[in-house]
Amino acid sequence: MAKINARSPYYVYLNESNLTEATLSLYIYTGTQGSRPTSPTYTLKARAVSNTINFEIAELVRDYITYNADDYETEVVWVDYRISKIVGGLASILPFVELKGFYGYGYFQDGVNPQNDSGLLQSNLTIVKLDDAPVILPIDTSKVTSVQYYSENQEVYGQNFAPTTTSSTQIQYISNTVNGADEFSDRVYRDGGTFEGSICLQEFLDSNVTFPVD
Repeated sequence: MAKINARSPYYVYLNESNLTEATLSLYIYTGTQGSRPTSPTYTLKARAVSNTINFEIAELVRDYITYNADDYETEVVWVDYRISKIVGGLASILPFVELKGFYGYGYFQDGVNPQNDSGLLQSNLTIVKLDDAPVILPIDTSKVTSVQYYSENQEVYGQNFAPTTTSSTQIQYISNTVNGADEFSDRVYRDGGTFEGSICLQEFLDSNVTFPVD
C-alpha cells in the first residue's frame, strides 16, 4: 500500500485528452482499514487547464494525524480517495485508492510523493544512548515481521509482529527493556516498588551498561 508522508506535498495528478473537470472525494479516518465514513471528509473540485488537473492532499491529511511531541509517538491514518471526472462530456467514477498517512516527510531528491518504504521509521542509523537507557525503535509493522537486538553477536532481545488492519497498531515503538522505562528508577516505580538511591547504586549504574546493544 502506498503511503502519504503528510509533511511533504502529495499530488493526485490527472492528465487526459478532453478532460474538463474532476471531483476528488477524500476520506480520512482511523480504526479499521476500509471502514471509511459514509460521507467524505473533504470534497475537492477543479476544472482542467490544458487537459490537466492536480490535487494536493497532504496538508489536509496532516491535520488528522495525532502527534505527541513529548514522547514522539504518533499513529497513522487511513486515506481513501475516489475521483469522478468528465471527459469529452461523459462522466465516470474511478475506483477507490487506499493509502496510509504518516507524519513523515521526504527530501527534494526523493522526488514527487516520497514513499520512504523502509520498515524502520527513522533516517538516522546511529543511536547514542546512556548506559542505563534502552534503545527505542519506531517500526512499520506492515513491513517488518520481527526485530532483534544484538550485543557482541548475541541476541539480547527480540519481538515478532503480525500484520494488522488497525491504524493504532501500524507503528510500534520497540524497546530492548522490560517495561519501556528510560531509567532504572522509572522501572522500579512502574513495577510498583520504592526507589532508594545510594552512592553504591549510582557507581554501579555509572560503570555498567544495563541494556547493551550494538
